Amino acid sequence: MARRESTFRKHHRKLAVIVSFPLMMMAITGLISPALEALNYQGAAELVRQIHSGKIILGSAYLIYTGLTALGLLWLLFTGLNMLRLFGSNAKLKQQTAEQLSVGNRRK
Repeated sequence: MARRESTFRKHHRKLAVIVSFPLMMMAITGLISPALEALNYQGAAELVRQIHSGKIILGSAYLIYTGLTALGLLWLLFTGLNMLRLFGSNAKLKQQTAEQLSVGNRRK
């Protein structure tokens, strides 16, 4: 079990480094774009939206960029939750053990 956890940690750590830049760029530009629209800077808002979607950097390959970023985020979510042991039989075993302990404490 420890080996599986270390494998997930290794993959989680490597992918986090790769996915962090696109996610950070999407988060920052996603916050800036509505503010620019509210201030009536339509030209700047459009430029920020193009950066946000990846069109200005990658041209027609923006669909691949957004798809890979989304898959990377889902993989980080899955590996992170798996490291917390929210999936799998260990979570069920821990829950059953906790229930047995609480029932045993009530009897005393």
